[in-house]
Amino acid sequence: MQERQPTRHNALNALRLLLAALVIVTHTDTVLGRADFRVAGDTLGGWAVAGFFAISGFLVAGSRGRTSLADYLRRRALRIMPGYWACCLVIAFGLAPLLAALTAQRWDLGSALGYVLRNGALVQVQPGIEGTLTSAAYPGTWNLSAWTLIYEFTAYVVLGLLLPRTTGRWALPGAAALLVGATILSAPRFKAVVPYEVFTFGRLGTFFFAGAVLYVLGRRVAWTPWLAALAVLALGALASTSRLTWFGALPLAYLLLWLGRVLPVRVGSVNDISYGVYLYGFPVQQCLATFWPQAPPALFVPAVLACVLPLAWLSWRFVERPAMRWRGRAPAPAALPAR
Repeated sequence: MQERQPTRHNALNALRLLLAALVIVTHTDTVLGRADFRVAGDTLGGWAVAGFFAISGFLVAGSRGRTSLADYLRRRALRIMPGYWACCLVIAFGLAPLLAALTAQRWDLGSALGYVLRNGALVQVQPGIEGTLTSAAYPGTWNLSAWTLIYEFTAYVVLGLLLPRTTGRWALPGAAALLVGATILSAPRFKAVVPYEVFTFGRLGTFFFAGAVLYVLGRRVAWTPWLAALAVLALGALASTSRLTWFGALPLAYLLLWLGRVLPVRVGSVNDISYGVYLYGFPVQQCLATFWPQAPPALFVPAVLACVLPLAWLSWRFVERPAMRWRGRAPAPAALPAR
């Protein structure tokens, strides 16, 4: 068994906040109409999302190991859905009409209602609101970041259904099977064969289930600087052979979780605003880019963060944290293995 250590005693929330900021950095090129900067086959934001999934897989596996399936799914829904729904409402009835008024565009009430209702199940059925963002460099989309949420929630469900307990004798074979299955689905040769959604779930699922595998392994994993350095070398080798997006899940998950253990940073340990930063980053970028289309990225990113951080704090304080209280008495939080 692992020794439990609350997230306030590690840097995982700080890392997730950093990853959310990296998504904003990547989307700066998108909203300003510039070419994306890519590293080893993906953008910085793409790798940040992969890191999110790896950390999430570790933490969620801990939750699955301590709760029934019904309780587990209820907890997962309460963590992801209320904040997302509130963001949809803020976009539809706050940012969109405000931007329309300031730019002499037409805001359509029916389309705004449709934006909230059609997108409520985490799938971006209606990415835009009629009459808004028509002249944007990336027109017609209010929240580009939200496309990942349905894949994350699907990973929650798959883990919950196929890995009944993450502390029993079959936990490691089960978690390993999920990782292998996701890796097979994300094989480059399958990209043109399987549906796009299946391939994408496989790619993101490799990182999620890699985190779950490391949770299940627990004390059997040695968390040392030498293995962290080996993970960095493995990531570099995979990047040089264009296989990082396929086989990089375990070394990336190990590196992030090791950093979570050793970094002394505790930003976000009490107020976890990383999800809010991720949700509100792109909508704020779209608004700011409307009035500052030629902004230098070095100034644009801090300006976006200055607007996003208060929104993320409000989301945490008045939506996410109150919603989590409906989960009932929480089990001991998933944590990094003891030193």
